[in-house]
Amino acid sequence: MVQTKLFWNECQGLREKSGLYDLDQELLITVLSSFITRQNIVVTADNSEASSYVQCWLELIASNILGIEDVATIRFKPTTVWADVEDALLSMGELRRMKNEMQQHRENSNTLTTTTTTTTTSTQDVESASRKSSSMILPARTTSHTSHKKQRQGLPRFIIMKDLDRASREIQSLVVQGLVTKTVFCNGVEYPFPNTNSLVVSLINLKRGQGVEGLMPHLKDLFFFRHHVSLEDSSGIPLSKEEIRERSLRLPNIAPAQLVSKDMIDEAVSQIGRIVIIPEIKIYMQDIVVFLRTHRLVQAGRGVSPKGVKDFEKLLRIMCVVHGNEYATPSLVALAARKLFPLKVDMCRLPEYEPTLHYGSDIKLVTQWMKKWDAELIIDDVLNIVPAPL
Repeated sequence: MVQTKLFWNECQGLREKSGLYDLDQELLITVLSSFITRQNIVVTADNSEASSYVQCWLELIASNILGIEDVATIRFKPTTVWADVEDALLSMGELRRMKNEMQQHRENSNTLTTTTTTTTTSTQDVESASRKSSSMILPARTTSHTSHKKQRQGLPRFIIMKDLDRASREIQSLVVQGLVTKTVFCNGVEYPFPNTNSLVVSLINLKRGQGVEGLMPHLKDLFFFRHHVSLEDSSGIPLSKEEIRERSLRLPNIAPAQLVSKDMIDEAVSQIGRIVIIPEIKIYMQDIVVFLRTHRLVQAGRGVSPKGVKDFEKLLRIMCVVHGNEYATPSLVALAARKLFPLKVDMCRLPEYEPTLHYGSDIKLVTQWMKKWDAELIIDDVLNIVPAPL
């Protein structure tokens, strides 16, 4: 089927053409799915080394497969202010302008025979993992925020927000504002923010900060779903930090190439819209949402939002295309729920708010019991309760 060719065989071919043989195919499919549907995603890694390695993968996918030359990586800290974020975003457009001017000058003077254009990745307050790409240093400049339409055209199309969970609530609120309105107002100044043609990936190191729980509920709701990357060898054994560093040194050079054509994207969008979801499957999906919202360990008012419900159906359609189905099945509904809802629901963290205390439960037992649960277990519990249609 065409769907299978696009997302499985074609993805394997993309890995071979780009030289990314060690690339996690699920990560590639995740990025392609979000790129096709224009949805921002969260990617998590187990430690700092794995996070840096996944960052390199994301940069290579953006440049060597999607053909995006302007990739910006911003690392957040508790002390990060919005001016730092905006400088990192705007500097990418400045680098691209300088590179185009240099290229034009070389062509006009006819002094260059063959050149290989190298993507320059803008990184704020972080050194990327060991790479073989070239770098450029910007001269000191003063940023003007008056011509926002012109500046927005120069903003990067692929943005990696690293350790966003460590950022202050104020900065996370500004990110929410930027993702919704495409403009950020901070200290009386209006800053441009990338438009809907840009893809934002939040890369979270689970051991450094608070993980996904460190993101504001409104911010989590704006991201499509979360994908966790587990770095393992062929035997399924997790890679050590030394092995991850060795693999980082073997990564290929950044060489922008658009291997995903517009026809492929248009065909994928068309296939997503043609997926058939029968009424029984829709009722099954609604039951899952209702049971999640009323689960005893889901914080009141922090269950699945209306946007989360729409994302549920959208992700289900993508899953159908990825697996080569023309219609939705209960197993794919369960798979989409496990992929989506751990990012969308907030657990009840304080035993005082656990509802069974009103009916005589012991608070000490409830406290010990709650420590054994996480978002993934809540999703599994709901899927075990809600009967799937025959």
